[in-house]
Amino acid sequence: MKIFPLILFIALISTGCIPRQPRLAVPDENQQLGAFFRFIDAETATERKQALQALQHDFPQNPLTARAIKLDQLESARSEQQTKIKKLTAELKQCREENSQKENDNGALRKDMEQLKQLVIEMEMRAR
Repeated sequence: MKIFPLILFIALISTGCIPRQPRLAVPDENQQLGAFFRFIDAETATERKQALQALQHDFPQNPLTARAIKLDQLESARSEQQTKIKKLTAELKQCREENSQKENDNGALRKDMEQLKQLVIEMEMRAR
């Protein structure tokens, strides 16, 4: 009976000598959300790009990272479309101005044609 406590004591001491397995660093959900919201809340394109790179580096397998990448792509496409809209709006304004000027010119030319017709008619009547 005295041997059992001795074996138990030796077993307990020997378990303390075994090195512990290193714990895998599992990112905390708050860290993941914090990184995602830093991306969302970024005010400039540079801040947004840095936040996205940090998110991709720190949490590559996180679904929020994939969503952040998609959001970044959509924001880039939206920005490009907005630039195109501004350019096309300026072109449309210029075309409308040119059209208005050409309509005015056409009106003046029609008036001149009518005057010329009247002049031709008057000259033909004088020639008779």
